[in-house]
Amino acid sequence: MKKNGSIMILTIIAVLILSLLVSGLLTVGTTEIHTTQNYLMSKTSYYFAVQGMEMVIESVRNTESPADIAVQETQTEGGVTQKKYITGTVLDLQSGTPQNIEIFQGFAPPPIPNMSLGTETGMVPVVWRIPITAEIIQNRRKAYTELQTGVYTLMKEY
Repeated sequence: MKKNGSIMILTIIAVLILSLLVSGLLTVGTTEIHTTQNYLMSKTSYYFAVQGMEMVIESVRNTESPADIAVQETQTEGGVTQKKYITGTVLDLQSGTPQNIEIFQGFAPPPIPNMSLGTETGMVPVVWRIPITAEIIQNRRKAYTELQTGVYTLMKEY
C-alpha cells in the first residue's frame, strides 16, 4: 500500500513539472506572437507615414501657396485595421485637427547651385517643414510614427 501512495505522489509531481514547462512554453510563444504583431504594426505605421509624406511633398511642389496645406486621411481595411495620417504631431492626430505646414526657420535655405535668380524674378528659395504622424489601429492595439522632413522649393516673394 505504501508503494501505491508514493507512485501517486510522484505522478502528481511529474504532472506539476510538465504543467509548468508547458505554461512556460505557451508564455514564450504568445510573447513572440505579440512581438511580431507589434513589429508589423510599427512597420505598417512607418510606411503609411512615408506615403502621407510623399503625398504632402507632391502637394507642396504643385501648389502656389503651400502654407495652406493641411492633410488628414483615414483608411479602413476589412473593418479590422484602421490607418490614418495627419500633418502634425500625435496630439494633433488624437484631436483630429491637422496643422498647416510652415516655412522652416532654422536656417536660410542655400541658393540653387549654378543658378542666379536675379533680383527681378521675385523668386526666393524656401524650405518647408513638414511633420507627419501616422497611426495604425488593429484589434484595439495602436502603433504611431512621427516623421519630419523639409522640402526645398522656390516661392514668389510678396
